[in-house]
Amino acid sequence: MNSFSDFVFDKRWRTLILISKILVPFIAVFIYSSYSYSSTQYLKVGSCGQDNIAISYLATEDYFIGCEAIAQTKNFFRTYGYAVDVPIHIFFNEQVTINDNTSELSHEKIHGIFNPKTMSIQICSLASSFVTNSQSFYLRIRIGEDPDSTELSKTVVEEFHRSVITHEVTHLLAQHNFNLMSAEISIDQHTMGHGVQEYIASVVQLSSIDPTLRWRILQQYDPQIIFDHEEQINYLFYAWDPQIFLIMSFRHFQSLNTSQQKDILDRIFSNEFNPDLSFEFEM
Repeated sequence: MNSFSDFVFDKRWRTLILISKILVPFIAVFIYSSYSYSSTQYLKVGSCGQDNIAISYLATEDYFIGCEAIAQTKNFFRTYGYAVDVPIHIFFNEQVTINDNTSELSHEKIHGIFNPKTMSIQICSLASSFVTNSQSFYLRIRIGEDPDSTELSKTVVEEFHRSVITHEVTHLLAQHNFNLMSAEISIDQHTMGHGVQEYIASVVQLSSIDPTLRWRILQQYDPQIIFDHEEQINYLFYAWDPQIFLIMSFRHFQSLNTSQQKDILDRIFSNEFNPDLSFEFEM
């Protein structure tokens, strides 16, 4: 039976891959410029007890879950010796949507987004109907699959939503460390590759989920769904299926020892490793 990578790298996909090398820069512009959020009259701003954190919110549960997510993300970066002393501003809103009238995805609701221009994060409120929809699937786990277990569903929603916040905070801290470590290589290159940035955010997101729920999630995906080599950590794989990319990223990172994990993170932050700019295939 062919492996997952055999399928992806089939000749039928090679033309698409080459075309994507041209389109990736334009896709990147769309991603980082086409999100908006509903205006909210914020009642409170909390700092999680730290000088450089600001969480704008209406619901207290959003504030506490935001503080927990920031702490989890900072712990990951500290474990590998990276900087975490950077301003973090999170805005919780009733909804966050794609706002681009030229796209089929215009006005589609999303859980959250990091804006590298403002170094800020927009996140849906935990209480929003978009987040708590009982018909939603979070990494192949249906929130309302057990109607007699309200607490289980609530736990899944909270765990997943917290992981979304860690995902976006990871984007912020990753860009911060990229700016610090890549400056000596190229002062003009201050934007991380999208594939490697989503790789790190995916690793931290799934790492932050309760181990029992994470095990349950991983069981939904074939064991062969894992990167075969580093060059697959590119935006094409992410755009093809973000959830599959998340699973592949986590499994790949966990397959490395601590030294190897630190090595790949160092290469990403120093701009030595960015498959978005280097992958090529024979036609």
